[in-house]
Amino acid sequence: ADGHPHAEGVVAHIEHALNVCGGDHVGIGTDGGTSQIDDMQAYGAYLAKQVADRAKQGLGASGERADTYPFVIDLRGPEQFHKLAALLKARGHSQARIEKIMGLNFLRFASDVWGSLGFSESPAARAGIQALPWWIRGPARRCDGGSGRSDR
Repeated sequence: ADGHPHAEGVVAHIEHALNVCGGDHVGIGTDGGTSQIDDMQAYGAYLAKQVADRAKQGLGASGERADTYPFVIDLRGPEQFHKLAALLKARGHSQARIEKIMGLNFLRFASDVWGSLGFSESPAARAGIQALPWWIRGPARRCDGGSGRSDR
């Protein structure tokens, strides 16, 4: 093991959350951007400088290392959510479940919260969002290969 998180660990974590919380209460998002990092050597040098600068200023975290990336090494770039959806599909999850994980649970939760605050409908509903946004769903993509399977 190289010490970095990998996609299969993210899938295992999602599946654990599904087992603990159920399919209506699990979602995934990003804390940062989705920019592709193709030159890992250059990025490593950049990160090493940042870590050294923080240490020099006394701001570094205990145990912080320059070779610890702030992202999942094989889930980076603009296709990271498409890849994650495909990995979930390969593990047998249904299209409906994947869509909930990838954003519909968040939309439902936001709608519930906004509704409890007196809004007649959520901003998403007012904007006509009925399913996942295109940047998550992609153009005409189905994670279940069109089978409609919903048993998992």
